[in-house]
Amino acid sequence: MKVIERTPDRLFLRTRPLARGLGLIAGMLIFAGIGVNKLFNGQPAEAGKLAILFAAFALLFVFFVRQEVVIFDRTLATVTLCSKTVFGAKATTLRLDQIQHAKVEEGSSSADLTKAFFRPILVRTDGTVLPLTGIYETGTRPKALVLSINTWLKPRKG
Repeated sequence: MKVIERTPDRLFLRTRPLARGLGLIAGMLIFAGIGVNKLFNGQPAEAGKLAILFAAFALLFVFFVRQEVVIFDRTLATVTLCSKTVFGAKATTLRLDQIQHAKVEEGSSSADLTKAFFRPILVRTDGTVLPLTGIYETGTRPKALVLSINTWLKPRKG
């Protein structure tokens, strides 16, 4: 997720998983092509294994490729979270005064407990949290995003 627009009245954040989506589609096409070749060459068992890999990549695409948009709007006093997947779009709108601050949520991989993963979340005034994205990532981008959100959320002077 990255900052697309930042003005005193509006903060627009978006994630577009283009590389992730294209990579998964490329994997599906490769497995489909090789599987069809195996099928026509009289190797149905090998084609079946490749069909399973194709299905696995398709499931990964369904669950991990989503466009997420967050719009903080001072003029409307709202925060709108939108998520678009292959199944459709969903939007949630909250009042801006329901948001206390943003923070980084940390997770770890079950395969490598030494490696940390992060995602930005919003902390509401009632203490509940609202993830801005369903995907954890490594690196400093989530921390920079949280800093941008918290800076924008500070009351304007004047």
